[in-house]
Amino acid sequence: MLKLRTSHNFKLLIFLSALFLFWTVLVLGRLFYDAVLSKKSEKGAKAALSCEVNKRFEGFRAVNFRSGNSLEGYNSLEFKSCFAESDFLINPEGVLIAAHDDKLGGTCGKVSKSSLRKLRRCTLKNGKHVATLGDFLGRPLTEWFIDLKATQSSDDEKVFQAVKSAVKEINRLKREDGAVLMLYRTPSKVRRLIRDNRIRVGLKGYPSSKEGTKNIVRKAAKNKFELVCVKINYVDKEIIDFSARLGVWHLVWDLGKHEDLWSKLSKVGLGGVITRYPSLAQKAASPQNN
Repeated sequence: MLKLRTSHNFKLLIFLSALFLFWTVLVLGRLFYDAVLSKKSEKGAKAALSCEVNKRFEGFRAVNFRSGNSLEGYNSLEFKSCFAESDFLINPEGVLIAAHDDKLGGTCGKVSKSSLRKLRRCTLKNGKHVATLGDFLGRPLTEWFIDLKATQSSDDEKVFQAVKSAVKEINRLKREDGAVLMLYRTPSKVRRLIRDNRIRVGLKGYPSSKEGTKNIVRKAAKNKFELVCVKINYVDKEIIDFSARLGVWHLVWDLGKHEDLWSKLSKVGLGGVITRYPSLAQKAASPQNN
């Protein structure tokens, strides 16, 4: 009787072991298949977009608006657009943090009062994580447009420190060809720093008329800045022609879907649009639509 029970238990053990082994092989096989499929898909997406790194670009730029302003947003950039724009503020340690407003929300507090250590550990309202200018420049894009909100300050020294921090990161990561600083104010000390380091610069502003846009263009041309960025409402063929004569090109920002206008302006020399819909903008400006 004991031998019979022992034999039954042994067979049950063998059956359970075989069942466990079967399920282990099945699960591991599925995980391996998913990993291979995911890698192929990611490789295909990168190949399809084919972003250039650190090369001057000539043509229409469909620029991803604010780029998510987070690590997660930056990590998906190369699958959406070869061009991206983000806003940056400076923290007490002199680090440029991706942010439009000083107060970040979530558990992060204010950029102006937070260390990088604290900002790296906190989470934003949407559960994502704070990013730095270095994180932004680390993505393999054709061009990075760096909106330095800190240069809106009336304090020349604060403006200088923000630009100095940006220049340091651009040089460290060797992004001089692709990175463009978008500045609001450029005191003489800032202009010397830019000139000495051969940094690409665009002048950004909020004009209330087309004449206001022309004034920004004149200032950009005087300082040998390559571009001007304003809202699309204040740019037309006349403005684009006026700017071209002064050696300045235009990048506009537009929060709506205006494919017809993008197409029309791209035909007369608009350099690009900062938009939430980069794929639509690129399609609107394609040769087939022009």
